[in-house]
Amino acid sequence: MTKTEQVKVIKNKIEFEQRYLDELIKRQEEATKGFEDCSVEEYQKKQSKLDTCCTAVNAQHMYLRGVLSVAYELGLISRDEYGALREQALEKVFK
Repeated sequence: MTKTEQVKVIKNKIEFEQRYLDELIKRQEEATKGFEDCSVEEYQKKQSKLDTCCTAVNAQHMYLRGVLSVAYELGLISRDEYGALREQALEKVFK
């Protein structure tokens, strides 16, 4: 596999992982909205769902950071791209 092909593959992988992170964040936001006017039993179920969503978002964020780090270390993305993509992921997760 040529370096050009490797760069194309890793950029597709990064884009896929970013979209998945966006989807998980959207689920987390929806789970957060569900707490309005609910009973204690519903609250417990909704809290469990929210906890699961938060765990998934954190795991995906760490995975994406790992992919970015490996891509940078292998020289498949530049330092600027690495920094920008990492900062973008941080902003999405901790907004």
